[in-house]
This record gives sequence, structure tokens and C-alpha cells, in this order.
Amino acid sequence: MTRETGERRESALREEIPEKHLSDFSTPQKGRGKKTTASLSPEERLAIYAEERRAALEALGVAASLARFDTGTSRLEDLRTILKETENRANMLVRFKALAFYLVDESDSSFYQAYCSDLLWERFFEEELQPLIDDRTFAWAISRERCVIVSSKKRTERLLLHVLATPSRTRGMFVAVLDQDKKTIRDHSLSLLSVVMFTAAAALESFFLYKNVRELNAKLVSHIQHLETTEKELARYRNRLEEEVGERTVELQKTNRRLREEIRQHQETERALAESRERFRALVEHSSDVVWEMDGEGRFTYVSPKLEGLLGISPEKVLGMRFYDTFDCGEEERERFRIGLEEIKKRGDPFTRVECAWRAADGRRFFF
Repeated sequence: MTRETGERRESALREEIPEKHLSDFSTPQKGRGKKTTASLSPEERLAIYAEERRAALEALGVAASLARFDTGTSRLEDLRTILKETENRANMLVRFKALAFYLVDESDSSFYQAYCSDLLWERFFEEELQPLIDDRTFAWAISRERCVIVSSKKRTERLLLHVLATPSRTRGMFVAVLDQDKKTIRDHSLSLLSVVMFTAAAALESFFLYKNVRELNAKLVSHIQHLETTEKELARYRNRLEEEVGERTVELQKTNRRLREEIRQHQETERALAESRERFRALVEHSSDVVWEMDGEGRFTYVSPKLEGLLGISPEKVLGMRFYDTFDCGEEERERFRIGLEEIKKRGDPFTRVECAWRAADGRRFFF
């Protein structure tokens, strides 16, 4: 990148920075406020080189420990453990009074405090959050994708912000209160802190992905178990239904056989009754006496043809008439017959020894 291109990007970045933080953004310039190595004594130069060597070795040690971070958290199932491990790594690089992790709620894209290193600072971070969002400091820090140092709302503290992001999405924001002057923070410490935050974001993404997979697996297992239980219940119901159908089939077969037997007996009874009636009819039609039948109301239901031969009255003429209505007698005598018939019916006695007078068609009177 040429110097001219770098200056253009620097200018563009300055336009994006909230005005209250312009004093926090600066580009180091070589030689400002520092002695050149040429003006230093050999002892001073040796001390500087030793310090730089020590810092480089320290940075390499920290980098080596950070390399084990992802391996150590890839199997973690507790979100707080991941954030606590990130806190430990961050404290190895920069001194903080307190720090907090804000994660993105995927349901509404809002930020919520998922972890705070000190309960006494929880309210402080909550009070600082909304102003940082309102003046677009949060958005600015997200777009920077590196450490951003800003003043607190009351300018009593210096806050370090760093986005927790992966190539696919923003996972949250690291917010910390510095416990050292920002001028004393080495550049490689901030660079390594960025490595920690991006590695933590990858671990968080793995955590949420694993969580989703685990929940889906749990739902799938539950669904499979439900299906297996349902299948067992259906098999049990099917077996029970087959048993009931078998039992009902046996009962139905027995009932059908019983009905067929009853029908056969009924048909035989009707046939025998018809034969008996036929014999009875043949007998009474050739008898010298008048044979008749009545129902419970005393109405004629059958009269033998002999009636017409004796009285000259057709049997069909008297069918349906009460027997005492056919008598040749007065109303008092007829009423006496009616009352007597009612008493016989109540007692259930046979209808015998009843004497009555009939008037023949030619006017003659007969007694029966």
C-alpha cells in the first residue's frame, strides 16, 4: 500500500469516527517525542534491545498459549466457560479493572450482557451500553474489527471495545475498563488481543452451532421415541382389535347359528300350525255344529260355514261383530252378557255354558 493510499484510508476512517472519539484516534508518527537510537549510548541501546527481545519472547509465549485456545474450547458445552477462558487470555495481554461480554440475541439482534467479571461493575457496563449504541460507537467498533479505546460517558474511565465476529456474522462485543494508561499498552498486545477475540468468536460460533445441533438431535430423538411409542401403542391396539374382532366373529357365528335354528324352529312351528289350522278347518266345516272364534274384545274372528246352513246367515256378515250384538234379546239381556264376558276375562276362566238366542234369516228363533 502506498503512502498516498494509506492517507486516503486514514482520512476516510476519521470521517466514520464519532466526533467525541477523534482524540482517541491517532496514527503513530516516527520520531515524535522519542530519541533516535543514534543519540543513545551503547548501554541504553542494549537495554532497549533487551526489552524488545523480552517483549518479543513474551508475545511468542502468549501466542503459543493462544494457539491452544481453540482446541481447549472446541469441546466445551458451557457458554460461561468459553467467556471465562477468554477473560483469562485477555488479562494476560492487558490489565483491566473489569470486563464484560455482550452477545447478540438472534431473535431480535439486540445485545445482552452474557458475562461480567465483577458483579460490582455490572450496572456500570449497563449504563455505558446504550450511549455507546446511540452515538454509533458500537457500530464504529464493529466496523473497525480491532481494539478501540474510547472514554466512558462521564470520561472517568477508558473503555476498550472489540467486536466478537466471525466471517459469517457478528457474535457480540467485548467491553473492558482499562487499568493502565493506553500509552503503556504494547502494539503486539493489542494485536494478540484481537486474535483472542476472533478465536473466542469462532469458539462461540462453534458453541451455538453445537447447541443447535444438540437441540435438533434431542428433538429428533424425542420424535423418534414418540414414533416408537406410538408404533408400539398402534401395534397393541391392532392386536387388541384383532382379538376383539376374533371374539366378536365367534359370537356372531354362534348368534347366526342360533338365529338360523330359531328361524328353522319358527318355520316348523308355522308349518305345523298351518297344518293344524287346515285340519281344524276341514274338521269344523264338516261338523254339524257351528264353530266360532273370538278375540279379547268379544268380536268374531272365525265362524264356520255351518252358520249359513242353520240360520241362513253368511259367516262373513258377523265377522268383526261382538257376539252379544248378534243375540236376539233386549238391551238389558245384552248388557248382562257383556258384563259377564268382562268378568270371565278378568278371572281367566273358560267361556262355557253360555245360552243365547239367534234369529234366523227366515224369522225363526234358535237357542245355542
